[in-house]
Amino acid sequence: MKQILTIVLLLTLCVTPLSGFASDLPHTIWAPLDAYAAAMDAGDDAAMYEHGQKLLQIMEGEPDSQTKTEFLSGKLEQLSRCAERLGRYAEAIDLHRRYLPYGESMGWTDGVIYAKKKIYLLQSELNLYIKDADYYPQNFGAKFEPKRGVYFGSVYDNDSRILDFDHQKIAQYFPKQNSTWLLYLEFGENPRDAGRYNRYLTRAQEKGIAVEFAWNTYGTIDANANDAYIRDVIDFLSEYNIPVFLRFAAEMNIGPNGNDPAAYVSAFRTVADYAHTKPNIAMVWSPSDLSALDRNYADYYPGNEYVDWVGASMYVGRYFQGKRDHGTQTDPLNTYFSMDEFAHPLNRVRELISFMETNGIAKPVMISECGVSHYVRTESEEMTNWAIEQLRRLYGDLFLRYPQIKMINYFNVQMPSEPNAYELYTNPSLHAEYNRLVDDPYFLSSTNDTTPYGWRPFDGGTVGSSVEIAVVGYYPKTLSNTVRYSIDGVTQGELTVAPFVIRAQNLSEGNHTLTVQFCDHNGTAVVEKTIEFTVSRPIHVTVNGTEVSFPDQKPVMVEDRTLVPARGVFEQMGLSVGWIEETQTATITGGKAPIRLSIGDNRLYVGDEVRTMDVPAQIIGGRTMIPLRAVSDAAGAQIDWDGESYTAIINY
Repeated sequence: MKQILTIVLLLTLCVTPLSGFASDLPHTIWAPLDAYAAAMDAGDDAAMYEHGQKLLQIMEGEPDSQTKTEFLSGKLEQLSRCAERLGRYAEAIDLHRRYLPYGESMGWTDGVIYAKKKIYLLQSELNLYIKDADYYPQNFGAKFEPKRGVYFGSVYDNDSRILDFDHQKIAQYFPKQNSTWLLYLEFGENPRDAGRYNRYLTRAQEKGIAVEFAWNTYGTIDANANDAYIRDVIDFLSEYNIPVFLRFAAEMNIGPNGNDPAAYVSAFRTVADYAHTKPNIAMVWSPSDLSALDRNYADYYPGNEYVDWVGASMYVGRYFQGKRDHGTQTDPLNTYFSMDEFAHPLNRVRELISFMETNGIAKPVMISECGVSHYVRTESEEMTNWAIEQLRRLYGDLFLRYPQIKMINYFNVQMPSEPNAYELYTNPSLHAEYNRLVDDPYFLSSTNDTTPYGWRPFDGGTVGSSVEIAVVGYYPKTLSNTVRYSIDGVTQGELTVAPFVIRAQNLSEGNHTLTVQFCDHNGTAVVEKTIEFTVSRPIHVTVNGTEVSFPDQKPVMVEDRTLVPARGVFEQMGLSVGWIEETQTATITGGKAPIRLSIGDNRLYVGDEVRTMDVPAQIIGGRTMIPLRAVSDAAGAQIDWDGESYTAIINY
């Protein structure tokens, strides 16, 4: 809280007093400065912004000096918030970015943190994903990682209707079988002494359900002093023939178990070393999604060799600590902790994903426990509609935008001492929406399952005559959105309930244009994207009787010639495909003779021989597409065409 208060002081006291360096200011500054001050006193944001731009233009043209730094750091910070109040978010982002070097020079650490948060909280985005049976998201090779789809589950032994992990009782209220259950154990408690753990794990084993085992700690752990206990708990978990995701010492970046980072890392490594001797246990390192101001993920990360999955606790609440109004602290608190107008699962997970990417942490991610607040006890405020919108984002947008997230468990627990109510069983509307969302086949009912499709990023290319395209958008300070879309300039429809999925059928062959508008709660289009795509009959390719999978760009027909992605077919034939960027040339080796062909060039080089192709290689959908028959012949393969099934048959 001390650092949060520091942010507030910086934000409210950043107007640099002029008495100490007024003589250093250019004389042209005074007229707009007086007008700026008057507008600020009057609360006239439009005039304040207009005069502020004149001040920036004058001072940014001055030679570098301490006076310039002090002046601009204050004004840029003020004007960025002014632009935000005016709804000019792109300009606010620009001002925050311009502020950063000046704020850093002034040593305003918390102000810099605030500006960096605003830069992504005010950044809108619109992404499209197409349902594709051939597409698989990145797989990290982690223990029990699904090839496609998301494991899901919840907590049931606190649900007053169930009070156990009983299959029949659970199915009465949660019809779709879970692939995971979430169980808790307090450090020091032995699961062998509490009969419920054997009962729960045995029932999970009966149904092939995995368990996320949350082993909670509330202070610094001396692993050496607890070695026998640690080994006994892990031995107990290893006795059950189910995957166990061992989440040890979670939320260290906000709790007392992270007071000593070195001790935390040491304890985690000790637990991981022994857990990794058990084939059914995967280690989960799971911070809170957002850290306390004085704590960084990096201080607690034990190292890639000790971690199988990265987790995050994610609770989407409306108000910080359940209080609507924190006075001058309200905006800094909402900004840092992604609350109120900035509450959105995509915002809450962004920093953890960025940390992983920056540090080369290639692991699948789970939302270890989560919830959306549907009632604020401290404000006596019922928020079911707000919660439903957030739940749709949590169980829809999140997995499309971040496909590395492959597990989610809901915290279906009532905590009367907490300001927010997250549990499902006290809110029938939220509960019903949860069941609707997880009924999607992308949520798996077993760790042995996979989905029949993937969602690949869609920015054009070739598709079939029927497609499903998911829309994921974000626009700041907007709770409910709608999506309008048109094809070839003709409005097709409007979607009002997320996840937003466009379903287009019987598209004619040829080139088309898809335009998607992401709209705010007033129905005003705030983000728009247009994509060119081509519809053609699906073309299949088999090599020695096995069909080739095309995970993104599909084969296309150009001037009655089949073009295929350079790698898929020929690598399945056992050939090596290379690429020379400077000359835009594909190379294929390992056959009768080395083959070369360049983008836009009809010539095909086969060893020392030059052949002419009817259609040149070309870039389609971001992929190098090469003529199938010409290159297959050059490699010495036999190729036939089945016009009825639209299949190229290669024998090699």
